[in-house]
Amino acid sequence: MYMTISNHQPFPLSLFFSSTKHLTTLSSKRDDGVSWIPQASGGWGPAQSLLNSHIHTYSRMAAVLRAASPTKVMLGNCNTLCRIDVAGIFDGGFSEGAALNAVAWLGLRRPSILWTYALDGHSDSALDLFFQQHALMRVFPMAPMPGNDHSINPGNEKVQLAYMDYAPIFLALRGLEWVLDAPHPLSVSPSTAGQQFNIFRVAGVPGELIVVVVFGGNATTSTEIIVSGSTLFHSKSVNAFSLIPGAQQTWTPLGNDLPVLGNGLVSVPSVPMSKGCSLLRLVPASE
Repeated sequence: MYMTISNHQPFPLSLFFSSTKHLTTLSSKRDDGVSWIPQASGGWGPAQSLLNSHIHTYSRMAAVLRAASPTKVMLGNCNTLCRIDVAGIFDGGFSEGAALNAVAWLGLRRPSILWTYALDGHSDSALDLFFQQHALMRVFPMAPMPGNDHSINPGNEKVQLAYMDYAPIFLALRGLEWVLDAPHPLSVSPSTAGQQFNIFRVAGVPGELIVVVVFGGNATTSTEIIVSGSTLFHSKSVNAFSLIPGAQQTWTPLGNDLPVLGNGLVSVPSVPMSKGCSLLRLVPASE
């Protein structure tokens, strides 16, 4: 277990805890009232699970931390073993390893950051793949920082330019929550082979949605996106905006008062793409 302290805003103090990769360890020397394992002397008997120890310890530490100040946050490092029951007490994640999808599932309602070890030697297309996979899963890649501990450092101009190109994309993904209550909510046309997409809610803003479209290859032409789901919309019409990779890119208006049809369906006929990537933002229009 280790602890790192940061004095950067907006959080005056942040704590990061590790060692979750040892959660499967059990000890026959103690009894946690739950675990039951083979004993060295033969037969079966009680044990102490380190998983339960972690849950108990993290809960106590979180209580002390939050009692001291509501501005303190606790970020967990799940490494390669990401469990919701262990991570539930954390405010977010800052994880080692390469288990991108597992880290993403722990960030359904919270921020999730994943270490970037190095990107030197990556081609332009490989860099696009790296950043777009993270955007698809709403996992924030660790940025280059001088003195990073066995992780990415500044110095590679191409890599830093790629970070700058995708910075507006990741800034737009802050404060979002996964949409899990709408079956098959997205349709993209024309669809490129291998293209993938995801949809998120803006936390605390009913009816505001962001769609992520990635892996469109070199596509730069417009595409049609249809969003559907009775639980998604809270207005009779929406305003649409798009965002593509690029250091100076901002949200571009696509249309106002697009109607919400039937049991919740919006069609945006022309969404620009760049590097095969785009974000679509739908905002409830004034009634």
